[in-house]
Amino acid sequence: MLSQSDHMRAVGARLRRLAGALGLSLTELAAVMGYSKQTLNGWLNGEGYPHNHAVYRLCRTYGVTFDYLFLGDWSQLPAGLAVKLEPGLGRSPADPQELDPVGGETHEVV
Repeated sequence: MLSQSDHMRAVGARLRRLAGALGLSLTELAAVMGYSKQTLNGWLNGEGYPHNHAVYRLCRTYGVTFDYLFLGDWSQLPAGLAVKLEPGLGRSPADPQELDPVGGETHEVV
């Protein structure tokens, strides 16, 4: 289990990867989440967690899941987004099980 500060940094890293996968600038991501770029930068740097409503807006707009942002579980993400976020998923389409590089758990790709 990660310490709180390590977990905040992990969430920030996932937000940064998500912006890249969606083709969004950080300014655009901040706008989608309804907060300033300065606030977003704090989250990206592990200085706190995104506010509930910001996560809600992101989830509703792009199909991102709470489980991806906070747990690293991409199994319920839209398939195209999951492959962009976790490039190893595209390597063996015949095998629906992949290893989660952070948690060591397997997830079925749907």
